[in-house]
Amino acid sequence: MRVTWVQPEDVLRHELIQSEAEGKAVGDVAARWAAAGGLLGAPGRGASAEAATPAQRALARDLLDELDAMPSSRTEEEPTDLDAIRASWSAPPRLGSVSRAELADRIRGAWLGRAVGCLLGKPVEGVGRAGIREILRATGRWPLADWFTARGLPEEVASRHPWNRASRATSLAENIDGMPEDDDL
Repeated sequence: MRVTWVQPEDVLRHELIQSEAEGKAVGDVAARWAAAGGLLGAPGRGASAEAATPAQRALARDLLDELDAMPSSRTEEEPTDLDAIRASWSAPPRLGSVSRAELADRIRGAWLGRAVGCLLGKPVEGVGRAGIREILRATGRWPLADWFTARGLPEEVASRHPWNRASRATSLAENIDGMPEDDDL
């Protein structure tokens, strides 16, 4: 079974873009992937249209390992020893105009907000504004003030604007139980 973004051949396409943005020399890896018949550029959404051959999938795994091991041209600028970084702070009472406790609280709040927003949008990922509006109006929930639900959604509206298949089981109001795994987080 091919599930959204987990195939090595699809992950590799995204990783080539990300590695290049990190300053890694990806040209040789990209050329080897293309020579093996692999596609370049990130798929628009979900899994690529056709499954890779077993040989391509094995190559994609190897190339992902190579990219992971490759140094970034920016490596020297990046901190690696967090304990040393913390020690170098010499415990200032405030970081800029924000106390450490307030900064930690803001970071937790930002992360929670990101998770909530991500979970809220998962069922309609790929559905345009008009479709979202039609779904919400059909269920009497426009404007949106709560989670999406399939309860009361007429079949004709559901067929025009289907839920994100991979997210439906974990992200509608009737089945949310925590934050499911998500590639955006």
